[in-house]
Amino acid sequence: MSAAAVIVASQVVLILLVPLIHFVYPVFYVRLVAEDNWGEFATFAAFMLAGLLFAWLFLSSKNKLKDIWYALLAIVTLFVAMEEISWGQRIVDVSTPSFLRNMNYQGEINFHNIEALKLSGHSAYLLLSWSFVVYGLVLPLLVRYSSRVAVLVHKFNLPLPSLALSPLFLATAYFLVYSPLIKGTEIGELFFGFSFACLAVEQTLGKRRYVGSTSRDQWLGGGFVSATIIASLLCGVLLTSIFSGAAGYSDRNFARELNRFAIELYPARQYYPPAFTIFSYLERHPEFSIGNVYFNKGQLLEKTGNEQQARALFHRALDEETASIARDGNNPESLRSLSFIHAALGNTAGRDDHLKKSFDSYDVRMIEKAVHKQGPGTDEAQYSVWQERTYHKRWLYYRHMFQAESYVKLAEFDRAIEQYLAASRFAITPTFQRNLGYRIAYSVSNLCGVSIHRVSWEQIDNLKGDRSICDQIDLSPFNPVSSGR
Repeated sequence: MSAAAVIVASQVVLILLVPLIHFVYPVFYVRLVAEDNWGEFATFAAFMLAGLLFAWLFLSSKNKLKDIWYALLAIVTLFVAMEEISWGQRIVDVSTPSFLRNMNYQGEINFHNIEALKLSGHSAYLLLSWSFVVYGLVLPLLVRYSSRVAVLVHKFNLPLPSLALSPLFLATAYFLVYSPLIKGTEIGELFFGFSFACLAVEQTLGKRRYVGSTSRDQWLGGGFVSATIIASLLCGVLLTSIFSGAAGYSDRNFARELNRFAIELYPARQYYPPAFTIFSYLERHPEFSIGNVYFNKGQLLEKTGNEQQARALFHRALDEETASIARDGNNPESLRSLSFIHAALGNTAGRDDHLKKSFDSYDVRMIEKAVHKQGPGTDEAQYSVWQERTYHKRWLYYRHMFQAESYVKLAEFDRAIEQYLAASRFAITPTFQRNLGYRIAYSVSNLCGVSIHRVSWEQIDNLKGDRSICDQIDLSPFNPVSSGR
């Protein structure tokens, strides 16, 4: 078997491992797609490596004009690398300037999330994926089989990947748009980084003649390409470990996504075995659990027809949360969890009582937090000043969101929409507004029996004041569910 065939085969194996990890090793998969985790930092490392190699190729070139492509590739890949980690914002713990926070729908220091510059997600990924097909497969094929195209590419000194790298470029195109996997676009971005890192290594080895035309040299080049992917992944794991200990962002995002995959994303597609695998992991690692793991697992068991096991877990969750309330009676999360558990056990009075207590406790906690931020000596006058500040609007937004999410969990979607609409009055950033668009869409979908991915801010304005949502609004303009996300 030739070296090129081995390179292609190794890439195919890597690509086929992704769905295996998705279904069989879901905790590993979450690490690959969660923000500030293995996949994101591996993507950053791959683009950074590509950028540095392209920059070195340009700076060491004797004909700068002829090798201007390397300068352009260096600028693009280094820019994408820094965008991937929001220019190190969370690493160095820098807050987003107010002018950028109001333009960026995620409230981060980056350009690709600025509303005015952003194409629709599906259109942008579709354009990018076809570009990868042309650049990574069509052009290399034309160079091989068309002398005219080969002459043009040679004339303009365009750096192209070899056909041996085409599986990476095709995988990038596929995962960005057509992947059936959950959050498959994150895998597409990871392969995007791998593609350019391997291209940079390939160009460096060829241009600097570290690899010649002999069989031994080709095998050596194939080893470098494989090592590039492995090194990028290891860097991702290492950087995640470092910054998880430094600021805790990695672990928090991992925990949030882990619970979301187990409670919502896998069950929504009826992928129950990987969801149960995650719950087993959360039982062994309670530090990553959000909410009561026994209650959440019990809900999934109930959904899959295991009612007896589900009730046993509900009672276990009830004992655990009751003990938590005994230790900290004002914990709104524990009180809310008790409300959910009583609802699952059919205890309406216990559900309503603990839900009201959780709302009251949440208000008390947030006011105490506000007073603490004001410092010693805070009096009613200072509290009134705080009420007029932006922080107070944020508190009101989170207050209504807390209540809305509680009603969603209890499947009372009409009351949830009322609270979401109340929260919209205090959604002062694009991040808040976009989040509301997704949350309201989910509740409207469940309430009205339609399939909605997101509602726009204008549509939210039209909903204000409506009581019978399904009867009083036209559902036709709502955005359809995006098939590739």
